Amino acid sequence: MVSEDHEDVVPEIPLTRSPPSPARLLLRRPFITLVVAETLGNMGMWAFFLGVEAKAAYGFGASASQLGLLLAAYSLVFLLAAPGLGILADRWSPKWMLVLAYTASIGCIAVALVGGSMPWMYLSLGLFAATHAAVWPARGALVPLLVDERYLVQANGMVGMAWQVPLIAGPALAGLLIRLWGHGAPFVFAAAITATGVLTYLAVPDRRKEPEGAPERILPDLVAGFGEGFGTPELAWMLRRSVVGWVAMGLLITLEPLYVKEVLRRGQEVLGLVFSLQGTGALVGSIVLARLREGRGREHPMITLGFIGGGLGFLLYVGTTSVLTACIGATLFGFGFTFFTSPAQALVQRVARQPGKVT
Repeated sequence: MVSEDHEDVVPEIPLTRSPPSPARLLLRRPFITLVVAETLGNMGMWAFFLGVEAKAAYGFGASASQLGLLLAAYSLVFLLAAPGLGILADRWSPKWMLVLAYTASIGCIAVALVGGSMPWMYLSLGLFAATHAAVWPARGALVPLLVDERYLVQANGMVGMAWQVPLIAGPALAGLLIRLWGHGAPFVFAAAITATGVLTYLAVPDRRKEPEGAPERILPDLVAGFGEGFGTPELAWMLRRSVVGWVAMGLLITLEPLYVKEVLRRGQEVLGLVFSLQGTGALVGSIVLARLREGRGREHPMITLGFIGGGLGFLLYVGTTSVLTACIGATLFGFGFTFFTSPAQALVQRVARQPGKVT
């Protein structure tokens, strides 16, 4: 017989819990508010871009060289403004930089709305570039302040979705608005949706990086940012490939309106459609990235995969007179290109000592 003094004792076995998935960690309020705000802001951006291109190509009969100058106006201002604004992103508040940049972009949209000639389009796009030269480094500085380093690839995949979902809806809606109410309609829509994004950004937490000693002067700080970007092997590898990627994107954006108009012989609604299909492909790619369980340290092969897929899509897109083939190519290009952009952002945020400045 067993004594009643000795009760059966069931040992406590600690339950093993699997680590939370990246999706659950990323769906916390601060980060998801950022994603929603970016989605609204980017919808305004894509509607604005399509409105400017359509107004230039179909309203003013712009030539290929004029469309090239249009993109050059954007790129040159962006290139000159971004380094200084990147320093500010690390020294000040990334959140308030984003709020101010998107607010200022509403004024740039108004310039395009009232402009009655190509010089107004150059001016509006140049001013718009100055505002978005603040958006990129500020976003690059804010994401690692909201998300653990292990999940930067997934986080940038979700930010990529915020960039690409509007590319599906924004241009298609802008094309429809042009068809219904004329060239001014997409600008009104872009201004309204951007203003909504600004209000959403006010709810994003104001996270700032702790200063490391006394701040450097502007010029040495600028040199240090370039030195880190060019001198860090992983970042230098990415930089060389980024030049190729953005040149390809620049060619595509410049020639798209004339390609649709002169080669495919279709109207503005088809231009909106191919924009949207690029966004559809990119959205699928962003979903794949956002669901990765371990993206840290795998940025290089993902970027390479993105270039291969994007390059094949580019050839299909612009190498045919078939609307169907062009649509397939545009979708593949969008899918591939997001495997370049999102992991590249994650690589900068993971490796760089000052993410906003290096971005």
